[in-house]
Amino acid sequence: MVFQKTFALTHGVSEIGLPFDSDPTVLTTASHDFGHLIQGQSRLVVQPRHGEDVAALLQLANRDQLPVTLRGKGCSQNGQSISPGGITLDTSRLDDINYSETLPQKVTCGAGTTWRQLVAAL
Repeated sequence: MVFQKTFALTHGVSEIGLPFDSDPTVLTTASHDFGHLIQGQSRLVVQPRHGEDVAALLQLANRDQLPVTLRGKGCSQNGQSISPGGITLDTSRLDDINYSETLPQKVTCGAGTTWRQLVAAL
C-alpha cells in the first residue's frame, strides 16, 4: 500500500513537471534535522523553482491528503523540518533575488536564498 501511494505521488509530481528526489540518501538526509531529536522519513523530497510550483504541489498533496513540510537547511531542532510519511518541500531552489533601484529601494528574495547569495547580488 505504501509503495502504491509513493508511486502515485511520484507519478503526480512528474506530471506537474516538478523536480523531485526519491533517492534513499536524499530521503535519509531529510529524515532528521540539526537537533537529531526527532526522525521520520518522507515519501518524496520536492524542489520547486517557482511559487506556481509550490501551489501545484500543495494542490496535489491536498488531493491525496498528504502532509507537506517546508525544509530550508534543516536547522530546526525539534523536528519542524521533517515530514514523516509526507512530502518534504525543499526551498533551496526558490532563490530568486529581485532588487529595485528606484525609491523606495527594496529587495525581494525567495525562501531558498542564502545570505551569501544576497550579499553577492547586492
